[in-house]
Amino acid sequence: MPRRPPRAHSATRNSAGGSFDGYAAAAPGLAPLVAVELRALGVTPRADVGGVSFNGSMETIAQANLWLRTASRVIVRVASFRAQAFHELERLARAVPWERFVAAGGTVRFRVTSKKSRLYHTDAIAQRFAEAIEHRLGKVSVIDTAGTEEGDGEGEGDEITPRAQLFVIRVVHDQFTVSADSSGALLHRRGYRKAIAKAPVRETLAAAMLMASDWTGSVPLVDPLCGSGTIPIEAALLARRMAPGLRRTFAFLQWPDVDSALWARVRADAAVPRPLR
Repeated sequence: MPRRPPRAHSATRNSAGGSFDGYAAAAPGLAPLVAVELRALGVTPRADVGGVSFNGSMETIAQANLWLRTASRVIVRVASFRAQAFHELERLARAVPWERFVAAGGTVRFRVTSKKSRLYHTDAIAQRFAEAIEHRLGKVSVIDTAGTEEGDGEGEGDEITPRAQLFVIRVVHDQFTVSADSSGALLHRRGYRKAIAKAPVRETLAAAMLMASDWTGSVPLVDPLCGSGTIPIEAALLARRMAPGLRRTFAFLQWPDVDSALWARVRADAAVPRPLR
């Protein structure tokens, strides 16, 4: 009797009380600070490659995007499976619950990396996933972002298609991990800057510098080389316990099953003025 082929393993459940397998990506050296922030949100963090993994509800995903000061982005693991041939990949990709993260007729883009795997052609892998999404949802628009400099998640390419749902496909030793980006633009985009120019320090790194120095706002902060004011602004947000993402939007708000009332409640709670520390 032939062996039954492997099935795709769903890594998350998208229901009102469901648990999500989340991952907060971080720049090198900042993962311990991201873990501290997650603990402050009541989440149990787990050290992972390039960031911090955690489990939580949809409310947890919303709070992580809204409150994390040092993370680059928050993604949700959608599925994981093993495939060594394209016919396996096509079958298993069709079992992924794409409709939970993108609506019919929506726009998607992929970031694919493959290491030490039989399937190594990233464009061909992305094509199979696009076909799998269309198999479940019908026609969708696929944005080609091959020319953007995204690298480890710190690139600027995220701004070119803010309405496109990004799926991160990682293949290592023939093991596929499929993740949906919940952040959209990288989290250092706080939303308060109307004119954006290159600066030597990103907001996430500025916040990390303040947190690593144990500055809480109880003593004056002096920044004689403030430039565009990134560090003082982050210091003010930190001292007043203001959510850094309060003035921006996020990719998860476009997910079909997200409860808008839940987001309104999470955001309203974050908007409540808090006293200086």
